[in-house]
Amino acid sequence: MEREKNLRFRLASFFLSFSVKDIKKPKNQRLRPWLFPRSNLLFKKRTPQNGLVELGIKAVLRDNQSLKEYFQVLLLCVLIVVTVPVNLKGLVLLALAFIWVNYVGLYWQEITKAPFLQMFAWKREDKALALQKFLFLMSLPGVLLLSLIVGYQTFAWIGTLLVIPISIVLVFYLCKFVTFYLLLKN
Repeated sequence: MEREKNLRFRLASFFLSFSVKDIKKPKNQRLRPWLFPRSNLLFKKRTPQNGLVELGIKAVLRDNQSLKEYFQVLLLCVLIVVTVPVNLKGLVLLALAFIWVNYVGLYWQEITKAPFLQMFAWKREDKALALQKFLFLMSLPGVLLLSLIVGYQTFAWIGTLLVIPISIVLVFYLCKFVTFYLLLKN
């Protein structure tokens, strides 16, 4: 029986060697993401909102393509802020902050259309709170960077310190507005 089994395997491998073309070994794929490699919780309190926000943040930051796009758009915004004349920097910062929060909202829309999330029945208010928190956490670093550049170019070092709280409040209210808009749209 053992000889017969070995003969069958040899015969099968012989026929397979003729029927299948040369298969290249796949490239070594990165199994663990660079950010959040152990998939620990981001928030201590477990609520549906925190779960959704955590899922969204990890989905964006673990995807190399999304992360690349995020930084490319941020670099473009930085170049726009740097090249604009000083007297228009405040208006350009407001416009770019609004555009940036909307851009981050596109990530949310993509994440919530995933089949995995469609399996669960989310309450509308849970989704709204999660969206607002996601927008705030994902857009704050970009708007802070833009604000720091504008503050430094306009008012030197004292401007950078003054702009930080203003930009945090700006992002907070922009996130509320964009959340309202995105929920009306869906």
